[in-house]
Amino acid sequence: MKRILVIFAVVLLAAGFFLKDELLSKGAAPQKLGNPPQISERLAKAVIEPISYQAFLENAAQARMAFTDDASAKASLFQWVHNDMFEYWDDTQWDFYGMSRIAGEGEIACGYFVTTLLKDLGFDIDRIRLAKARSGVMIEELTRDIKKTNSLNAILDYVKAQPEGSVFIIGLDFHTGFITSAPDGIYFLHSNYIGREGVVREYAISSEALHDSGFYMIGNLSTRADIMDLWQKNG
Repeated sequence: MKRILVIFAVVLLAAGFFLKDELLSKGAAPQKLGNPPQISERLAKAVIEPISYQAFLENAAQARMAFTDDASAKASLFQWVHNDMFEYWDDTQWDFYGMSRIAGEGEIACGYFVTTLLKDLGFDIDRIRLAKARSGVMIEELTRDIKKTNSLNAILDYVKAQPEGSVFIIGLDFHTGFITSAPDGIYFLHSNYIGREGVVREYAISSEALHDSGFYMIGNLSTRADIMDLWQKNG
């Protein structure tokens, strides 16, 4: 989240300098817009103060219950997991017993990372039971088109054959997380146990945690019609 805000602020600043240079090069005198310090302060406040995690979840819940078609639900699920939720949870530390309920604070284990994000987004699941169970239980209960293999390349081929913009749940030897199919590649979002790194989003092909596993089980959450339907209606 901080990275995005800094980039956005730099872009706005650069755009301001560019506009000023354009006006001066055309002989136009700079115009006083009235109380520029106040405008700048309001803009800076908007840039450095994003909405809280709770406010984001409330907005997402309102949007979710207003979906009029499956395509909107699937697109929003992808956006929220792949981008928005990750930005709030980014860099939250990993711990085997971690079960933080506050994004960006404390520690969170891999299973709790998956179930907490789903619970917070409105899926009617038993967050603790599924986090403690083997990842296959969660995959069987929440996804479809399930594949089991010993090959990471087979997993990547499976994802490529599924609809782009899908959200998957994957289970490894002793690990779990989300796989997302984005326009620019396949990503692995997880609370990384390696070096106790915590929550990360990385390209699946270069993920050490994925390469470190000898077993893979994956299923598509976005195309599990009954679960997605219940999610949209869950108030």
